[in-house]
Amino acid sequence: MSTIPPNEPPSAPPPDEFANLEPLPVAPARVAVLKASYRQAWLYFLLTVCLIVAWGVPLRYAVLRWMAYAPRAAGPRDAHEFVALAYEGVSEDPRDIGPDRFKEQVAALRQAGYRTITLQDVRALYRDGKPLPRRALLLTFDQSRKSSYFDARAVLQRAGWNAVMFLWTRPIRDEDPAALRWPYVRAMLRGGAWESGAQSDNGFERVIADHSGNRRNFMTSPRWSPGEMRYETPDEFSRRLNEDHEACRKLIERETGAAPIAYAFPYGDFGQYDERAILSRRLNLDLAAKYYDLGFILGTAALNTRHSDPRRLNRLLVSPQWTGAELVQRLDHAWPQREGYTRARAGRPAVLAARLGRF
Repeated sequence: MSTIPPNEPPSAPPPDEFANLEPLPVAPARVAVLKASYRQAWLYFLLTVCLIVAWGVPLRYAVLRWMAYAPRAAGPRDAHEFVALAYEGVSEDPRDIGPDRFKEQVAALRQAGYRTITLQDVRALYRDGKPLPRRALLLTFDQSRKSSYFDARAVLQRAGWNAVMFLWTRPIRDEDPAALRWPYVRAMLRGGAWESGAQSDNGFERVIADHSGNRRNFMTSPRWSPGEMRYETPDEFSRRLNEDHEACRKLIERETGAAPIAYAFPYGDFGQYDERAILSRRLNLDLAAKYYDLGFILGTAALNTRHSDPRRLNRLLVSPQWTGAELVQRLDHAWPQREGYTRARAGRPAVLAARLGRF
């Protein structure tokens, strides 16, 4: 085993024999090849980008056409009545209509011969007297609920049905996780199956309504001022409601490009539940007519006829407990019962008696 002798310094490293050599110049031909390779790579990259853009637009259009809403044939238009449904929410939450239950209800309604109509159809009925399809149904959803749109849209698309989303604008402004965002609203409207209506900005707020601190609905209760120990005056009440309508309407128009033609009263309340609320009822109905062509309430009635007040049209609030058959039965009982009409039988649309030969 070799060892380093003591007191002998370590040997110096060998001199670098390449240290004094000058670097070889790159051949001009090699430089030209490298430059050509870079140019070629950039050309391929730009060509790829151009192909993606060129093919992307028609492919996107084709996909959108394939997924596009295809409305179901409405059939004859010779009726002047319609029913309206209101869904406060479609989601997995036990308090809402479950997606499977909603799918079942839509299937049952289709089987019973119902056909959806639009807000434009309803406006044309009251403004121009234009008839509707037989067994016309207006399908509506409240409060800008994100889950309602995403859980209902595929079912409605397969059915070829229309729907209305009433927009409560405050949670959209506040970016509430449960509310739609404006890009979703615009995409929803571009699809063709959905329309939007207004449902106030602050209308679901509860205001102090008396000296005891009790709270009541924003749109129907004059506000109590604890500091001044008084109610707001009729002019102040009117100004507050006007400002809310204007804020909601202008925001929807700015974000969607179109002013809403219909309004759904928050909680379905325009003052009809309080006999003493004469001012609230008159003011709310007048404002509905001032800012919109149509107004909708909420409750246990579904039917609207040509003689209904377009400022306060009925919508039946759908219960999460109702099966599809139960919903159809409730709607069938809503149709006018006058001479010449017969009630719908299970799974079949109502028909007019032989004297008229149609519904």
